[in-house]
Amino acid sequence: MNKPRKITDDEIQFRKNDLERKFNYAYKQMDEKSFFIGVSDYTNAIEKSGLLRYLVHISLIDNQFKITKPIDDLSIKTVEETMDTFNQLIKIMKDNRIDEADFQYEIDQYRGYSENKIQMLSGFGNQATSTAETVASLCWSLHQKGYTDLVKKFAEYSRDKTMIVDFSVSESNKTLSKMIKRLEEYQIFALWSDWNKLTLVYVSIYLSDDFSVSYREKNEQANLHNFIGLVQEMKEILGIKKLAPWLSQYRFFKMEEFKRYLDRIHNHILSEIDRFSLTKRIEKKSDSLIKTIVIPKENPDFCYFDGRTFKLQTSDGGIKAINFSPTKTKGSDTYYLFSALVNILKQKGERKDNIWFFADITMEEITKRVAEEFNENKDRDWVKNTKSNLKKVIPDDLLSNYIQISNYQSKGYSFGLKLPK
Repeated sequence: MNKPRKITDDEIQFRKNDLERKFNYAYKQMDEKSFFIGVSDYTNAIEKSGLLRYLVHISLIDNQFKITKPIDDLSIKTVEETMDTFNQLIKIMKDNRIDEADFQYEIDQYRGYSENKIQMLSGFGNQATSTAETVASLCWSLHQKGYTDLVKKFAEYSRDKTMIVDFSVSESNKTLSKMIKRLEEYQIFALWSDWNKLTLVYVSIYLSDDFSVSYREKNEQANLHNFIGLVQEMKEILGIKKLAPWLSQYRFFKMEEFKRYLDRIHNHILSEIDRFSLTKRIEKKSDSLIKTIVIPKENPDFCYFDGRTFKLQTSDGGIKAINFSPTKTKGSDTYYLFSALVNILKQKGERKDNIWFFADITMEEITKRVAEEFNENKDRDWVKNTKSNLKKVIPDDLLSNYIQISNYQSKGYSFGLKLPK
């Protein structure tokens, strides 16, 4: 990441013209191969431009986050409630000497979800609702085998109380299912949904190896399986490899649909460029105290991880780095903890005093995040011990000046990073 700089009028016009050229090339193509290569070039141009990427984030990605975050938060709660019900059922079976082998399918299915072998993406095969349905199926199986009395505490009855109509394994699940249903309907016309689909073209062509490795490292088998299907389909479109017959009926990259996505996104970005340019001219003409928006040259994020190194953009535009070397005794643990803190902060953090980005983070959130990111099961004591070791890793000039981690309180830890001005 280079030092932030102000965007000039000439650069705004250059980015707009370049985007127009790439759009016109892609949109006029009649064959799939040329079209999708053009789409990939188009999205790559946006991702590589600090200005365009910034405009996409504030106008599309941020809107998506506002909608999906409540779903993701409720998903976590649903998973926790479902886990509690599952553990109760396993205990009931053991106490009553019920052979688990008779219910192995439901048990294996639940553990597949709980071990993150099925993705947790809002509205796309949501892990939380799928997990709840699996545990409800276990209740139904026990009921059908004659163990109704053992699972009646989870049963929902008909109005006349004569018949079991469902099993409730999570109080949050019904609300979550309704929210996901509304999201699925909204995604049909949401611009950010179109943008996400366009980026899959670039990812499936140029970043397939990187994403495959990432899914394997995180043990996200369903994510990996679905992604491999997209990559195989794109390889057939590009003439690299023939698509397996069993994948042909699940075609995702349909040219006519993607032309619609491209057209909508392009017009939206052009509008955002014009809006940005107009705002910039008004600020310059009014000679007000409003500060011109500053865009990083390559990456709008004020912090990011580069291997085992965390890099933070400071207020003077410089880069401060923390090296979490895996060769040190606590190197890996501190890396796990700090990565979890930063990623949770990015999800739920709030700006305070215009220069600090803060979030209150519980130990449970930290351990869950570490499990999701690194497939490492940690407890509260690990969090406390590793947190104390962070001071040995974080340079003194960063601690307090740019990074703040409170002592443990009833609500958890307060974690903050200083934003660049």
